[in-house]
Amino acid sequence: IPKRDWSSDVCSSDLEGLGLAQVVGEDGRAQALRHIVLQRNGRVKFAISQHVEDGRKGLVANGGRLRRHLDDGRARVEGIGVAVGQQALAAYRRLGARAGEAQALWCLADIQRFGSQDDVQEARRNADTALAIFEELGYPYNRSRALNYVALTAGAQHRFVEAISFWERALADARAMGNEALQPLVLMNLAVADVRLGKRAQAVEFYQQSARGFEALGQEQRAAELQANAGAILIENSVMPEQGLRNVQNALAVSRKLGNRNFEVLGAQLTAAYDQIGRAHV
Repeated sequence: IPKRDWSSDVCSSDLEGLGLAQVVGEDGRAQALRHIVLQRNGRVKFAISQHVEDGRKGLVANGGRLRRHLDDGRARVEGIGVAVGQQALAAYRRLGARAGEAQALWCLADIQRFGSQDDVQEARRNADTALAIFEELGYPYNRSRALNYVALTAGAQHRFVEAISFWERALADARAMGNEALQPLVLMNLAVADVRLGKRAQAVEFYQQSARGFEALGQEQRAAELQANAGAILIENSVMPEQGLRNVQNALAVSRKLGNRNFEVLGAQLTAAYDQIGRAHV
């Protein structure tokens, strides 16, 4: 991969500051792009820890500079992420590495879906192309991941019924291939889409299934947050407010055990909502 001739809106010094101009090989560049995607999702500390770990493997450099750039704001890093993604895409295409090309496309789609209307349309095209590649290659494990990205871009287009159809296919593939990491993520996305469509009972079921999946993976905080989401629906819609309150209380207990005090604000708000519903029925 060349170290110069970057996208016109991102100069080479920006990339060097992030350590990306010193990335070693295709694997290193994929790691660098993953760090940017993680940061865009707000997981700055995790992105930094992954960058440092990969630095020990000789994949990337300038961890301190990466930290400073990540702290500067998401928009700047997203722009660099798109530039790196485009470089990775071009490199994989030159090599004729179809699987790598598809992965670069879905990474680009994951960033672009948060942009302008034109960006979202480009994200959808990239996700669709990535899916077509894995279907052509006959890689069912990666096809399930590609289906998830197509669904995410459909959601960004506010086409939630279509998004659900792709997530259902992604979930079926993930279960068939034993992809336990993807399953709870897709279930969570299905829950969000159902909320947008007003299908709250189904959303509660998906949130609870997702929570169990993340708990099995050892991601207790994320599981607790999803339990709280299910509890919020049960409380706010007066369907099963007592069960909803139990969900919230269990989520709070987990968060306190993990030292997450910020989550207590949401717990207090949901508890107050439950109390207000109780008074309304007196």
